[in-house]
Amino acid sequence: MGRRKRHKSANWKAIIILALLITSYAYFRANYEGIRLIPKEKSERIGQIRPSDSKRDSLIKQRKRPDLPDIKNIKERAGKRFPFLAPDRPPKDKKSLHPAGRAGAIAAIVIDDFGYSDGRPFLEMDAPLTFAVLPGLPHSRSIALQAARQGREVLLHLPMEPENGSLAFEENTIKTSMTGREIEARIKEALVDVPGAIGVNNHMGSKATADADTMAAVMRALSKRDFFFLDSLTTSNSTAASAAAGAGVAYLQRDIFLDGSNDSGYITGQLRKVIDLARDKGKAIAIGHDRPNTASALESALSDFAAAGVRIVPLSALL
Repeated sequence: MGRRKRHKSANWKAIIILALLITSYAYFRANYEGIRLIPKEKSERIGQIRPSDSKRDSLIKQRKRPDLPDIKNIKERAGKRFPFLAPDRPPKDKKSLHPAGRAGAIAAIVIDDFGYSDGRPFLEMDAPLTFAVLPGLPHSRSIALQAARQGREVLLHLPMEPENGSLAFEENTIKTSMTGREIEARIKEALVDVPGAIGVNNHMGSKATADADTMAAVMRALSKRDFFFLDSLTTSNSTAASAAAGAGVAYLQRDIFLDGSNDSGYITGQLRKVIDLARDKGKAIAIGHDRPNTASALESALSDFAAAGVRIVPLSALL
């Protein structure tokens, strides 16, 4: 009798072990199949979010809006007007594009606050300046279109909240109290006024650029459009660099302000600093404003840049 009970118990143990083996096999198979499928699913999702080609193609598509000239004509005109422009496709080795010293030094000069005037002195200047255009102003669209037709690079000069609350805000200013959705909507609306923009730089913004959440929302909006960001560095507490890195947005920052004072002699001295910095470091980024004294000082300094062997190039050449 005891032997029969032991025999039955052994049979049950065998059945339980077999069931466990079958369950384990089924579980392993299911998980193996799931793991095997993940790479394919992931690649399909990435393909839907980010189309097959590069940032350059996406920028070109945006610039082929109905009210903009064809991008091919822009490049042809730019080549004729500015024969010293950086090559359309710079070498993969960026060190060879920016060697330090006299022969390879380059400088990008960004002029802010376009939109209040027609910007004629800068449009007529024989140098590939980068035009940063404020949205919502009387001349915003026309100057952005004219600059693009000439083959110049255009930025959205995005109004952002300053630390000094007593300063007058533009009505489309990005504020730290806004949600990510409100910031996205405001950037989208601003871009309607600045056709052909390929990047953004901040107008004022000492409070907004220091706020990590605000800048993360701004960079998410720029990432969707494959725009780059130029930090005007209106505060040393700017979080723009880390926010750009987190969103995969290309980032640049200003080296020198040209016209903190409106005095012509001061502006000339700042332009000399741009030349010296470019010769020393190989490259420099300067920001000035749409003002008569800035225009006349810059026009006079163009020959100094050439004599010093410093090429003025579009801002994107420094990316």
